[in-house]
Amino acid sequence: MSQERFGTAMGLSHAQVQKYEQGKNRIAVSTLVGICEVLGANPMDFLDPYF
Repeated sequence: MSQERFGTAMGLSHAQVQKYEQGKNRIAVSTLVGICEVLGANPMDFLDPYF
């Protein structure tokens, strides 16, 4: 999925998506939940290694 397509699905600019990908901006839990909804993933798939 392109950054532009993903950003559109999330209501974000492709530049913001790029910042998340590069680790320049932190992702809020609420944003992570939205990302998971768009990708069809479970938030614990990302968080489980930290618990």
